[in-house]
Amino acid sequence: MEVKLNKAQQAAVDHIYGPLLVLAGPGTGKTQLLSARIANILKKTDVSAQNILCLTFTENAARNMRERLAGLILDDAYDVHINTYHGFGSDIIRSYPEYFEDINLETGEDSRIERPLDDLQALQIVSDILSRLPYSSPLIGARHYPKNIVSTISDLKRALVTPETLKKLAENNLVQVRSFSPKIAGL
Repeated sequence: MEVKLNKAQQAAVDHIYGPLLVLAGPGTGKTQLLSARIANILKKTDVSAQNILCLTFTENAARNMRERLAGLILDDAYDVHINTYHGFGSDIIRSYPEYFEDINLETGEDSRIERPLDDLQALQIVSDILSRLPYSSPLIGARHYPKNIVSTISDLKRALVTPETLKKLAENNLVQVRSFSPKIAGL
């Protein structure tokens, strides 16, 4: 399989020693670039495929990377460790339980730490929180939109928005709303 890359992508693929940061939006060829870079590293160095780790946010992205890599390097692609961040973290906890003694893996206590929530569990938690809001809460209307809230939380996590950053954004939005409300009322 031949990979078509632009000049900047080719430079990233040819950079085989040391870390490399690739910043690009969705659909710009990051998976293709990373797959080509892995193939290039394996071709030009004595690095074993087992010593390469690729982490993604979703199972779909991990599967896509594996397929692209298999198209380039065939069977060696299955020796490269490709996983989601959650899956990799869970593998570490299972492989080295002695370092995670506060998590009881046998009894399942606090099992949310061992594996990520599924969509239904996340929806149940958000619905439960919303059902406990007092009627005086400005967020009471949100109880009708738990799926949207779960989706927004997921989007914020993918965008690496911290709670502190989100709080600052919300505070800024409130300032803007208060500033524009009299102007809008006047119209």
